Amino acid sequence: ECDTRVPLIIRDPRVRGGKSSNRLVELIDLYPTLCDLVGIPTPAHCQGRSFRHLLDDPNAGHRYDAYSSYPAWQSIGHSLRFGNYRYTEWHKDTGDGIVARVLTDLSSDPGEVTNVLKDPAHAAAAERGAKRLAERISQAEGSPRAPPVAKPDVRIDLSLSNIRQNIDGFGGSVAFWATDADDPAIAAALNGLQANILRVQGEVTKTGRTQHNVDLLKKSLVLNPNLK
Repeated sequence: ECDTRVPLIIRDPRVRGGKSSNRLVELIDLYPTLCDLVGIPTPAHCQGRSFRHLLDDPNAGHRYDAYSSYPAWQSIGHSLRFGNYRYTEWHKDTGDGIVARVLTDLSSDPGEVTNVLKDPAHAAAAERGAKRLAERISQAEGSPRAPPVAKPDVRIDLSLSNIRQNIDGFGGSVAFWATDADDPAIAAALNGLQANILRVQGEVTKTGRTQHNVDLLKKSLVLNPNLK
């Protein structure tokens, strides 16, 4: 709940504001809602639904549940919020089984520290959550995709009159390629690519190595003393 529940504020100058609603909406509802507000058709590939009516009547109906999914280490979490409950299943990313199932009663356990899946008092909620989540997963997987965007032609002028361009700054992260970069790699980035911005990791590695990018920074500053 603390990961998927986000603040949502919408202002339409044509509608008197200052109202709140406890109805469930999904982030995929934003796209069709904005289309609805400005009066343009919603693309066919959009999975959400407009909640424009909630701006006029905050107590109007909209969704019975809110679905979300999140990839984690070798698994994918599928979660459903409905009523006072949240039901979550962790599936193997290979698609051949469920790793764990969790049902939490948010009315008495807002921090979600107790799994009431096997509690007979919550059997009806567990059954409803499992059934409805399976439907939402199927709907999400079967939804039409956005039409492919035509790739534009990219033409590069290699004439000597256009050999150099002026830019404010150029650089990149060295999370992978330069963690243990050798001198030729550093020289290629700073001299060849003319990079003048460098961002490195400073945390302790899994092997307990501290400040493992200090040497990289020292070598880079030798090549470019003005490096940021």
